[in-house]
Amino acid sequence: MLYNNLGDFMFFIYDNINNYTDNDYQDMLNSLNVDDKKKITEIIRISDKKLSILSRFLLKSILSQKYHLDYNNIFFNEYNKPLIEGIFFNISHSYEYVVLAFSNNEIGIDIEKIRKVDLNIINGFCTDNEKDYILNSKDKYKSLFEIYTLKESYFKMLGTDLSNIKNVDLINNVKSNLNIKLIYDIPEYIISMTEKTGK
Repeated sequence: MLYNNLGDFMFFIYDNINNYTDNDYQDMLNSLNVDDKKKITEIIRISDKKLSILSRFLLKSILSQKYHLDYNNIFFNEYNKPLIEGIFFNISHSYEYVVLAFSNNEIGIDIEKIRKVDLNIINGFCTDNEKDYILNSKDKYKSLFEIYTLKESYFKMLGTDLSNIKNVDLINNVKSNLNIKLIYDIPEYIISMTEKTGK
C-alpha cells in the first residue's frame, strides 16, 4: 500500500491486488461485515472480487487507524457516497489497482488504465471543447482518460450519477471552488481527484 499526502487534510492511497495471497484475501474477507461479505461473494470474476475485498479492507483499516471510526457504523447514499460529518472519502479501482481518497472536504477519485479504445466513445461524455483537446493531442488515449477520469471524479465528489456528464467542461470552465489533480504515480494509469474547497 502506498500513501500519498497532498496537504494537511487530503491524501490518497493505492494498492495492487497482486500484492496479496489467496490466504490474505480470505483473512481480509473474514474481517468485513456481513453485508460486504454477501455482496462480494456474489461477484463472479476473481479479479473483481479481489478489488472489492481489498478496497473495503483498506477503507476499514484507514477509518479505524486514522479516524478511530467503526466502518460498520457508516451509512451510504443511493450512489454509494459515504455520509460522515467532517470526513469524506471515495474509492475507485481499475484492472489491478485500488485507490482511496480522503479529505475533510467533499472528494471524488477515479482511476483508469490508459489503453486503446474506440475514440468514438468521446461523443458520449465530452463537450466539443473536450473532443478537440483529445483529438488534437499527441497521445489521444491518454487525453481521453484524463478527461474521463476528471469527470468521473467530479460526479463522484458531487455524489450523483453521470446523467449530466456531457454538459460539464472541466478544461476551460473549472470552478474556483474545486481542487483538481491529475496523478501519474502508477505507470500506464491515470488517477484523477476532485475536491470541493469552498461554497
